[in-house]
Amino acid sequence: PLLEGKQVVLDVVEHARPRVQAPLRVLGVMLAQLLRNACAHTEEGRIEVRVEADRVEVEDSGAGMDAATLARAFQPFFRGTGSAATGKGLGLHVVQRLAERMGWGIELHSSPGAGTTATVRFAG
Repeated sequence: PLLEGKQVVLDVVEHARPRVQAPLRVLGVMLAQLLRNACAHTEEGRIEVRVEADRVEVEDSGAGMDAATLARAFQPFFRGTGSAATGKGLGLHVVQRLAERMGWGIELHSSPGAGTTATVRFAG
């Protein structure tokens, strides 16, 4: 349903096979939310998941965010702007909290019209 009616290519690029000391559920929740966001904000183009030795990156070619939206992206109940701003606004906040609990880092890089890259670094 997230990609229904969209022209999006999903690529998974595995450069490494990191050994992560964490419950599988934690990583699953984090990646599911990052993919959900990428799907929601990409009407056409691509979503790429890259697995590196020390991180996982989810990059999309979607709408992107301006600096003001990016600054608030991890705030609870912040839903962003535009037609794709659905849900309760808790997804990225949950990802950030889980990353903090695991001692990992999470960062977003984005600009309007150029998509967003979310990076989960396994070593804070």
